[in-house]
Amino acid sequence: MRSEPDFPQRDDRGGIAFSLAWTSDSNKQTESVAWGDGNGDGWLDLAVGNSNDANRIYWNTGRDDLLDKTAPWETGAEMATHSVAWGDVDNDSFLDLAVSNQNGVNQLYINTDGKITTTARDIGSADDKTFSLAWGDVNGDGWLDLVVGNFGTGTQIFTNTGVSLGTDPAWKSADSNTTTSVAWGDMDGDGDLDLAVGNAVTPNSPGKNQIFVLVSNMVKWEKP
Repeated sequence: MRSEPDFPQRDDRGGIAFSLAWTSDSNKQTESVAWGDGNGDGWLDLAVGNSNDANRIYWNTGRDDLLDKTAPWETGAEMATHSVAWGDVDNDSFLDLAVSNQNGVNQLYINTDGKITTTARDIGSADDKTFSLAWGDVNGDGWLDLVVGNFGTGTQIFTNTGVSLGTDPAWKSADSNTTTSVAWGDMDGDGDLDLAVGNAVTPNSPGKNQIFVLVSNMVKWEKP
């Protein structure tokens, strides 16, 4: 059993108390974090996406020390990572890890029986400049698809082939906005996932956020 952490930090306005229970072992330029049970032991592990450094997974010990700092999983490459997301791409009940990179191709790390490979599968092109990604079953076939939000090259959806993700995007936005965030949600309550896209203002982009509503499971979209 874990003991109660010391030194609670309280916000008296809401009556909610937090305690600092864990810190990482080194200083990194971290852009994204995501929880997921990567090794299937029933405890949530922490994926950390770093810019210009190796990405990491800290394994949950199930003890008072929380996350193991001594032997984290690491990627070999040092990329400008902006987003990490867990998702079971091959439906084997083990979470795989998708990583978006600004300065290189996006990556998919496959998890086999609770062991995540350090050799990545490429997603898309090295020219995509992806800032955000999110898993969702857009065509309702029971397999997770991946949307990637790119900075100046258009938002893309890679559908699941039943083995992995397709090599080419099944859908791409007509514009080339500077996208920094993407999120799935059933906006109109019809049982299909719709897509929200957050865009930054730049000299070449107006920065208007967008919602794309699914109009067919062949992944054709329209703006409401």
